[in-house]
Amino acid sequence: MATAIEIFKLLPKKNCGKCNFPTCLAFAMQLANQKAKLADCPFVTEEAKTKLEASSAPPIRLITIGTGENKIELGDETELYRHEKKFYHPTRYAIIISDLASDHQVEAKIRRANDLRFNRVGQILALDLLGVRNDSKDPQKFAAMVSRVSQESKLPLILMSDDPAAFRQ
Repeated sequence: MATAIEIFKLLPKKNCGKCNFPTCLAFAMQLANQKAKLADCPFVTEEAKTKLEASSAPPIRLITIGTGENKIELGDETELYRHEKKFYHPTRYAIIISDLASDHQVEAKIRRANDLRFNRVGQILALDLLGVRNDSKDPQKFAAMVSRVSQESKLPLILMSDDPAAFRQ
């Protein structure tokens, strides 16, 4: 996030009060503390809006894994440490299944992933994701494993491969 002085340099400096603050500097200070919204200033330019929005964007963009009721969102946090404010998208847990794993190993991991639940300080924790890794370097084998895992578990999948061709299958 930009400092109040950096924000002030991008504001129109009219001191009109239409933002409900007596001066543009006071408004900039409130913006820096996230107690005001940039949209409150009717005279801010599009260029300034773009620069300020980019500077206040979270360091990690929001990503969505899965769909429907199993949708998981990660990132989009503005704080580095939980004690500074709060994390809105909690840490998620996953296990990795290799496409080289035997049928018995795959079945056991999927069953464990679907059933694993434990209580930690009154909070129920569970696996949220399954990772399928392309260790074989064979796109067909990887696609078959992804298909199998997606049919046997409702958890969202993380597809892991160094070969872009594996994702085209």
